[in-house]
Amino acid sequence: MSIHWSGLSAIESFIEFIYKILKRLRIDVNPSGGIEFRIEPEEKIYKGSIDERIAKIDAAKANLLEGLKAIDELKAAAESNKKEAEIALKQIATLEENKAGLQKELEAIKSVVQSDVDAFRKIAGVPSQATIRRERIIGFISGVIASTISAGIVWGIVKLFQFFYPNP
Repeated sequence: MSIHWSGLSAIESFIEFIYKILKRLRIDVNPSGGIEFRIEPEEKIYKGSIDERIAKIDAAKANLLEGLKAIDELKAAAESNKKEAEIALKQIATLEENKAGLQKELEAIKSVVQSDVDAFRKIAGVPSQATIRRERIIGFISGVIASTISAGIVWGIVKLFQFFYPNP
């Protein structure tokens, strides 16, 4: 390593020197509470042979390919879900349109049925609620009048009887 003291290359050399130290620096925390700083030899940093490193790179590559494959599968599933959601939204819109039409048909059927019921009541002579209420009021009033007249007749007969047959 050569140190140049001219401008930027001196700073670069210093940064490279610090980088090499930090790369080899190890910090261990002891169970007793102490902290140990040590610098590993450069040989220990690059553990294993080239074949081992290539095997690790191949394993990482395989994992990366699996990850990419999983991402592609997720993307396909998301697109499928998006299409299904669009189809579902279209079906909902169609059902809402059908609901409005069916609601109109239901109202029309209700009015036809109601007119049929009213016609049947007229033909069968079934009175309406207003007619029933009016007839009940008339029946009550005529009952009170009839009872009053009956009581008057009975009272009159008793008085007549007393007039012709006085009590000694």
